[in-house]
Amino acid sequence: MADIFSGRATRGLHLCGLAPETALGRFMRQRTMAGGGFGEGFKGFPQSRDVVRAVAADPQAIGFTAAMRAMPGVRILALAPGPGALPVALTEENIRAGRYPLDRFLLIYTPQPLEPVVREYLRFILSREGQEVIARGTLGYQPLNAAELAAERVKLD
Repeated sequence: MADIFSGRATRGLHLCGLAPETALGRFMRQRTMAGGGFGEGFKGFPQSRDVVRAVAADPQAIGFTAAMRAMPGVRILALAPGPGALPVALTEENIRAGRYPLDRFLLIYTPQPLEPVVREYLRFILSREGQEVIARGTLGYQPLNAAELAAERVKLD
């Protein structure tokens, strides 16, 4: 993947994804390209839906975006976590088990010190009830596991 999106081995593909300054653009550069830049001709978009539309409209396109934005005309590729490793499909099971190589957390930033209403909102999100709401959602977000919840709850105290 690094060779493709850095432009070293595009194989005639048209590269697109979220713009380098977006959270997912930065994540991709850090996780797959050791902080390097995207290749020449890379088209960065501000929103995931724009990337998916571009890939659907161009048979030579390959892009990265939030998987929950998939639509007819595009497919999500399985990814190998390293050289010589077998590709891993993007499934809920693989994400929960930590096998999918490009899983990431939804980040929430708040000013410090936390306002009481913000603290209570974050406590709700990290509660059993809040995690159940996330699990029932339609956008594909996954609830945190017990260890992740414990680590995040400590940050509120």
